[in-house]
Amino acid sequence: MGFPTAHKDPTDCNESTAQATLGAFYQFKGDVYRYIQNGGASASTVGNIAGWHTDATVGEVTMVAGTTIDTTLGTTWRVAGVWVDAITAAYYGYILVAGEYATLNTDGNVGLGDALIGAGGATPTFIAAPCSAGKEHAAFGISKESDDSTNIVEAVIAAW
Repeated sequence: MGFPTAHKDPTDCNESTAQATLGAFYQFKGDVYRYIQNGGASASTVGNIAGWHTDATVGEVTMVAGTTIDTTLGTTWRVAGVWVDAITAAYYGYILVAGEYATLNTDGNVGLGDALIGAGGATPTFIAAPCSAGKEHAAFGISKESDDSTNIVEAVIAAW
């Protein structure tokens, strides 16, 4: 028994009204996705990580300008998954929460086999970074390769 199948390809799903159960898990071609609403002020960037909104209801995620993803224990920011489609602000779609992802955006410091955590910046984009000591609780994936010249890696994602 597994999760129900996504109602459409998660990499092509940018909907103005919810067409699936918000916050629910779905499978598609062997990977697991969560149906969400982009609670951010801008469209998502494919390959970036999605973080839970600080005042989120189930399934709402965001990318907030000027905010970093805090990886200390007890904070409200956590990696929710990986954006697999450019979802307009306040629209609905899927994020990858478990499976392999071929083009994860990184900070340029990721090595083969690194545990990955979310790194934030002063722009509304979130990227992956290598896990450092004391941040293990925030890991959401493992790199399958080192960064290339475009700061992209293939990774196994487990952002439950």
